[in-house]
Amino acid sequence: MKILLVDDDPELLKCLSESLDCHGYTTSQFADSAKALEAYKSENFDVVISDYRMPGMDGLELLKKIRSYDPEASLIMITGTVDLYSAIEAVNSGARGFHLKPLKMGELLASLDMIENQINCSRRHQ
Repeated sequence: MKILLVDDDPELLKCLSESLDCHGYTTSQFADSAKALEAYKSENFDVVISDYRMPGMDGLELLKKIRSYDPEASLIMITGTVDLYSAIEAVNSGARGFHLKPLKMGELLASLDMIENQINCSRRHQ
């Protein structure tokens, strides 16, 4: 699976990318959500993992723009702040997961496995 990573923390992007690459995923990283949106429109990504709070376009706005461009897009939100309202808003807007930082790789990988199974199932039924 090809994953688009979006976070304004370059260290987190690097660590997350390396971890996911070790688990067999292909990743592209962006610290700027507007550039990430353009990359999403020009490449085929299976999943977007985005920080919720970022300068400029935040993760929720990115999610909504990606979903307007591709209603079937799979997006997972990550955040460093515990905010139930944000989690509910993200899920109601189409996020397939919401994870708190520091990330627990097992939980994130479980979300990715679920999304991968849904993608494979929908492809078999086409």
